Amino acid sequence: MLDVYRFIEDLDPAARARPMDDAGRVHRRFRDLRESLPPDRVRAALDGERWRSAVETGVIERLYDVSPGVTEAIVRHGLDADEARGLEQSVFDQISAHRHAEDVVVDAIEAGTALSASLVKELHAAVTGRQPVYVGTDGSRTCRPS
Repeated sequence: MLDVYRFIEDLDPAARARPMDDAGRVHRRFRDLRESLPPDRVRAALDGERWRSAVETGVIERLYDVSPGVTEAIVRHGLDADEARGLEQSVFDQISAHRHAEDVVVDAIEAGTALSASLVKELHAAVTGRQPVYVGTDGSRTCRPS
C-alpha cells in the first residue's frame, strides 16, 4: 500500500485550548538546573537530549524501532556510537535527518527567529530531504510528491 503525502491537519479546538499547567514549573526547574551546572555539562546534556529526540521522533512516527540500548548509546555518542553502525542505512539516515531538524529548531529559537512558512519549509526539508519513500514498521509506505 502506498500513501501519498498528506498535509498536517490543525489541532481541534479542544486540544488547542488545553492549558499546559506544568509548563512554568518545568521551565523553572530547567533554568535552575542549567544555572547550577558547568557550561560543558549543560552543552553535553542538551546535545544528548537532541539525539534522544531525533531517535524517538522516528519511533513515535512508526518509521523504525530502535532498542533502548541503541538509543542510549546514540544519546551519549551520537551516530558515531558503535551501536549505530548496526542500524539499517535508511534508519541511520532518518535519525541523522531528525537530528538536523532538531538543530534547525534550536538554532531558530536561539536566534529569535519567528515562526514562519519559510522556517516550517526548512524544517520539513531537513526531515524529508533524503527520504524519497519510507516504509513504516506497520508496513505502510509513504512517498513525497515530485
